[in-house]
Amino acid sequence: MKVHSLLSHSLALSLLFALPPLSAQADIMRCEKNGQVIYQHDACPKGTNSLGQLKPLPAPSEKQKKEARRQADQDKKQADQMRGQRLKREEKSEREAKRAIASSEKARVLCDKAKLRVKWAEEDARGAGPKQENKARQKLRREKEKAELSCKNSR
Repeated sequence: MKVHSLLSHSLALSLLFALPPLSAQADIMRCEKNGQVIYQHDACPKGTNSLGQLKPLPAPSEKQKKEARRQADQDKKQADQMRGQRLKREEKSEREAKRAIASSEKARVLCDKAKLRVKWAEEDARGAGPKQENKARQKLRREKEKAELSCKNSR
């Protein structure tokens, strides 16, 4: 992730300037054994090939240190901005998910109510006398159509 590499870069620069110059440290030898490179402070042991001594890097100048600090500060600021943007996106996504859940729950409740109205219309149709039978069947058909639409939208 970009934020991670920016922070790693800043940390590496900070550590670089915190260390004393390599010229003040002991010499480091590069040795090879079975195709693997080994670094150590002493001469290469028997059975290894000497690849030479590492040359110490010069200590960074004040100008380089200042530039590295400026770059680290800039990287930190950019990382903070990216973190803020990510948090805003996550909050927005969470709000949208909550709205979708609430909408789905509302649709389910409407479907349940429509099914209940169908049940009542069926009871009315069974209990209707000969004169109200056509009207009760018509009401039942309409309630079934409404329930089908309500429940179709809740899936």
